Amino acid sequence: MNMDELLEGIQAETSVKTEFRQLLESATKDSSKFIQESAEELTAALIHLSRNELSMEDVETLLKKQKTLAKLEASKAHIEMSAKIQKTTFRMLDIASNVLVKAIPGSALDKK
Repeated sequence: MNMDELLEGIQAETSVKTEFRQLLESATKDSSKFIQESAEELTAALIHLSRNELSMEDVETLLKKQKTLAKLEASKAHIEMSAKIQKTTFRMLDIASNVLVKAIPGSALDKK
């Protein structure tokens, strides 16, 4: 399963899924290694969740860790890079945490 297939199976607003796809595509092509790696880790976590290889709790913990790392990276980066991290990485993580993780088929079974 790839991210497009995963997003197709999620019951969420089309605009949210479209925004996430655009952010993910932008992140994978970004010149920042941190932003690229964040996108890769996020993609892997969501796919593992959809396959029941990770629990919702595991993914939520990973997303919180990634958000903390993004804040640290943004704080030490130059202003331009900081803005890019906030615009891309923070927003991807927010969409994943607040919408996608909860909407992945089967993931609600893991929620207690």
